[in-house]
Amino acid sequence: VEDTVPGDDVTSDVSEDITEPILGDGLSCATAYQLKSPPLTVTGDTSTSKVNYAFGAGQCPGEAGGWGLASPDVAYVYTPEETAFYTFTLEADYDSLLYLVTDCTNIAGTCLGAHDLIGAGAVESLTVELDKDQSVYIIVDGYSNTNALGGPFTLSLSGPCNPQCTEGSCDDGCGGVCPCVDGLSCNPINGMCETGSGGDTCEQASVI
Repeated sequence: VEDTVPGDDVTSDVSEDITEPILGDGLSCATAYQLKSPPLTVTGDTSTSKVNYAFGAGQCPGEAGGWGLASPDVAYVYTPEETAFYTFTLEADYDSLLYLVTDCTNIAGTCLGAHDLIGAGAVESLTVELDKDQSVYIIVDGYSNTNALGGPFTLSLSGPCNPQCTEGSCDDGCGGVCPCVDGLSCNPINGMCETGSGGDTCEQASVI
């Protein structure tokens, strides 16, 4: 990935798949782009932004390390109209990083989750439960702590989703897991509760 150093022009290029204009400029959480009701997809480019946010080791669930210290970032904000699960998905032309916080001045104490996969074009995704009227900030960043990784990206938001657990299934329909009754375990391949689907031994191997 070729490193891109943010320049003096700090305008961010963002478009949305609906006709209404998107509010904000994304250069910080104070002026974050305001996402409307899902489903929606927006596009942008972090290379024209600045280095504002990062998180340290152990501060964001889902990532043991700390990332984003040297990479420019773009901020979005979303305020759900109902309590439910929502999924945020990021795909970028550079080695990107996605994380969600409720207070950008206290990332260590309010990070809801982070996802980083190695390489440009990798798809990062986070599914989180949000309360009605609870604003969440979505930070599109580069993973690097030493190089300014940035570029074009696509961010998608889907939901709301309300988990439903049905008998015999361990898939709640929102990316979570429903408990199985005693003696059964969840088969991650088909989302069903089965005997011997734990896979810990050959006797318990999953049937595919």
